[in-house]
Amino acid sequence: MTTRNKLFLLIFACSGLLLLTGLNSHLYLGDEVFHYRFARFIYEAGKRVAFDPLYGSGQPPGYFYIVEPLWHFILVLLWKVIGRVSFAAAQIYQAGYYIALILLTFQLGKMLYDEKTGLISALVIATMPMVVSFSILFYLDVPASVFTMLFLLLFLKEKYWWAGVSLGLMYMCKRNACFFLPVVPLMIIAKYRKDWLKTVLAYFKLAVPSFSIIAWDIFWRVNNIGSFYKQPATHTAPVGAELSRLGLNVDFYVNFVKSAQFNTKANQNSVLFNPLDTVKYLGISFLILLAVYFLKRKFEKKDFFLWVPTVTYLSFYFLFFGMGADIRYLFPIIPPLVIISSTGYLSLKAVFFKTLIIILCVAQILSACFYVHSKRQLAAKEKEAFDFIRKNIPDNQLLLYPEIIVLEEAEKKAVWGTLYLWPYFFWGNEKEKKIAIEKSNLYYIIVKHSRIYDDAKTRHLGGYPKSFVDSLPGLSFVKCIYNNGSVSIWKIDRNLTKITD
Repeated sequence: MTTRNKLFLLIFACSGLLLLTGLNSHLYLGDEVFHYRFARFIYEAGKRVAFDPLYGSGQPPGYFYIVEPLWHFILVLLWKVIGRVSFAAAQIYQAGYYIALILLTFQLGKMLYDEKTGLISALVIATMPMVVSFSILFYLDVPASVFTMLFLLLFLKEKYWWAGVSLGLMYMCKRNACFFLPVVPLMIIAKYRKDWLKTVLAYFKLAVPSFSIIAWDIFWRVNNIGSFYKQPATHTAPVGAELSRLGLNVDFYVNFVKSAQFNTKANQNSVLFNPLDTVKYLGISFLILLAVYFLKRKFEKKDFFLWVPTVTYLSFYFLFFGMGADIRYLFPIIPPLVIISSTGYLSLKAVFFKTLIIILCVAQILSACFYVHSKRQLAAKEKEAFDFIRKNIPDNQLLLYPEIIVLEEAEKKAVWGTLYLWPYFFWGNEKEKKIAIEKSNLYYIIVKHSRIYDDAKTRHLGGYPKSFVDSLPGLSFVKCIYNNGSVSIWKIDRNLTKITD
């Protein structure tokens, strides 16, 4: 069988499995709902929107769409072609990025090394657990990696104008993909040495298309959001004077925020230096091959073109995200690392070890698909609760819920991380809870039972503190109006939360 046929078979089998998994699951997990809604509102409005219209404003409890919009723009074009918003079309669209990533990884591996390296690289990237998972979920990491690989491929082929376009699209897909760019000018200088005319021409070809795309996005953000890179601040953390004016315990707030007991990373999905997370996200086959590369293979000059941007990206990754950063943010340099590690596969002599790598790859994609399918399901009782919320809660009344899926399923305004004075709401006394409710204009508390955690030793915003949930029946101003064993709904009597003293 030729290399091309093997590649086709790999893509057909893996993408088919991913589509089967995605189309038989439900839009549900985390930010994928956010991205899907953003695309839907662009489709309905016929233009880029600045915030979720359900809230009527980008100010809390609403939020601005500060994410890069390329993924959403292309999906909207696809929906316009078929004439409607479609989850199935979005799933197929996301799988297209997965296929593109496999092809580009193969092509770059083939260009720098040979067809065998390209094919092994394609196999490893196609079966890496986090690539599989985020090629099913509507996250932007795989699309960002596609444009990163396209940029590297065009850059190394000296097609600088199109590389510049790809660079702009990288930014428009996910800005952290550009972390390795500071080294690009140095790579051009090293390539052309003292030929300054070619160097300047290369810079010009890269800069014009990329900066034009980026400038348009920045201009739109400044004019529609008020900030070119983050959610504009509408209220800062309470200071002592404000807390005192509200009659709140200043020492409680200060000590709580500074306390080691409060875990700001408890809701983070992975940590780079956690061995279990590293294996779970990157996969055993890749880690074995990377180890083989360092132990058995000598560094070659062509490795330089992959290692330099990779090390540069890592430097900015740690600088901006910290040592405990989420592994997902490494996505743009995963394909280059996969290509580097795949050269280690060819240095293996024993057929047993080569076969083992392939078996591990197959096991990884199967287990990743099974895991995502099991998690990406809307349980019947959750759906029942969302139906109750949609039919019985007024549109203008804010509810508390930790997952954005409630916006899509119930079409009601919800708040979580931006709840004003949240330390007092969760862990304060009854009077402090009332103040937080009034300041936040909260009317309902929706408790998803599977998101309750024991806060005896640690506190975070990754779910409902058990002590808070246990206190609800004893509060005079809340009443349980619905409970199906999976979700309970508590109505706040706002007449009883008024502070008169």
